[in-house]
Amino acid sequence: MDASSTLVALAFPGAGIQASGYETAFMMQEDAAIRPLLQQASLRVNADLVAAVPGGFEELPQQAGQAFTFAYGVGMAQAVRRRGLNPVAVAGHSLGVYAAVVAAGATGFDEGLALVQTAWRAAAQACAGKGVGMAAIAGLPESEVAALRAVDGESVRIVLVNGTGSVVIAGPMEGIEAALTAARAAGAVRTACLDREVAYHHPLYMSEAAAELRDAAGAMAFCGAEVPVASTVDGRLLTVADEVRDFLAANLCTPIGWPRAMNAFLRLGVTSVVECGPGLTLTRMARFLEPEMAWLNVRRLVKEQA
Repeated sequence: MDASSTLVALAFPGAGIQASGYETAFMMQEDAAIRPLLQQASLRVNADLVAAVPGGFEELPQQAGQAFTFAYGVGMAQAVRRRGLNPVAVAGHSLGVYAAVVAAGATGFDEGLALVQTAWRAAAQACAGKGVGMAAIAGLPESEVAALRAVDGESVRIVLVNGTGSVVIAGPMEGIEAALTAARAAGAVRTACLDREVAYHHPLYMSEAAAELRDAAGAMAFCGAEVPVASTVDGRLLTVADEVRDFLAANLCTPIGWPRAMNAFLRLGVTSVVECGPGLTLTRMARFLEPEMAWLNVRRLVKEQA
């Protein structure tokens, strides 16, 4: 890519990442950027995240897996900057927001990792014993999913829009399963349970967790972001420290939309997005977005440097 002729943004994936097969090769190319952060995160979650790079991260416990994705993503952001790709904005998909705000310069790596851990712990505690979860539905417009009888908009509701025809619902598992059955009958091309313990982005179940996260962020050092953070809650471009803090809490307990962040990129004139993290999740999700931008990822960056 000609870094001098394009405006670039960075995007950070959240949970549920699948290995691309290029994570080890990229770390070999950019060891100084990635290994120290994985080692630092390993100490916090009591797991060897460096050893998980060849694909073992898919089998890590949830907290360690989220820490891996966070640390690898922040390291990638540093690496692509060294390659001359300087972003004009960043965005995080769901739990990717913590890496995004660190890459934006709004807070430090230690603080971001602490927020990852706080969010995971608070969300798990808020949903413990409530029989809730999350599920993905592909192939139906958002309006049709919202109209399914089992999706009442309160207990079971859409909590994440990935793009046209790709949404995530959350709520009690009994209602989730009924919604998935109805979605398949309505013509959904794919349905899948994502989490059977936590209902991220659901106001009813995440409000207490968001309050705990807000308190934790309030006690940490934040500053104005060096590049704006695109909000998936309302599409704003955030640079003020308090606005970034508020967004992190809102992201946990508010339904979000990935197209809002991508539209914010477009308003800035962004033509290329670098997926900073293991896997190719966001790149593959781009087919649900209009208009589609060019995407770089761990696989393409390895091939370009070879």
